[in-house]
Amino acid sequence: MFRRARIVGFLIPFVCACASSPAHYEFAEDPERNFDDLETELWIERTTLEPNDTTRLILTLSNTGPDFMQFQFPPRRQLGLAIYEADGGLYFTDVDTIKLPRLVPIGALQTWTREIEWDGAVEIAGVRRPLPAGRYEVQIGLRREGDVFVNRSNRVGIEIVGS
Repeated sequence: MFRRARIVGFLIPFVCACASSPAHYEFAEDPERNFDDLETELWIERTTLEPNDTTRLILTLSNTGPDFMQFQFPPRRQLGLAIYEADGGLYFTDVDTIKLPRLVPIGALQTWTREIEWDGAVEIAGVRRPLPAGRYEVQIGLRREGDVFVNRSNRVGIEIVGS
């Protein structure tokens, strides 16, 4: 009996560095662009961060289908971390915080989990900066094409407490 394998490749976009503003990364709202049979879930260990605190972002990818999947990620900018303001508006997207192995195999009906230590900061124009005090929602997306992220996780609320 033969098993089908699905190799999922991610594209590495050509990015020009500009001194003016960081690149804009789009979190696609079109479910047609999502990978079939893949669920992405995010959990945050501590949802209130004081200055100099850290928390763990726990990302779970679940293969809900009958076929083996193997994701092949580029060396950089592998996942997108989207930060939304309390009113739901997109505050910023960060592609430098979360790194994954180059290959992530997930068998049929299996899950893969990655824990990432996070200090509540994002990288803006090459400099890591803490988020201003306030309430936010955090979401993770996988890069499908160019600078578009799909298979978005659920949004998880977090509060950044000022000094």
